[in-house]
Amino acid sequence: MSRVPRETFQCSENGPVGLLEGEKAHVVSVSGGTKVGGEMGFAVRYLRHVLGFVGIHDVTVVAAERLMSGAEDSVSAAKVAVTEFAKEEGVLAA
Repeated sequence: MSRVPRETFQCSENGPVGLLEGEKAHVVSVSGGTKVGGEMGFAVRYLRHVLGFVGIHDVTVVAAERLMSGAEDSVSAAKVAVTEFAKEEGVLAA
């Protein structure tokens, strides 16, 4: 993720303003033992913050979490979510 002045954000008298308003982001997150987005899983919260800084607020998160226990179910659910996303975005034929 690149935060480049005058390309992804600009400074105004009220502080920084993201220049990527209206864009979407899709985050695929994998976790061994913690719940994605939970108290110990800070990566998704950080990415949402950085994306928000540049103006991207429409963020979809697909998580394969707690893979150290019950990996098969988590990976299967993540695969389904990624496939549905790809179909919605027209990347994969329905």
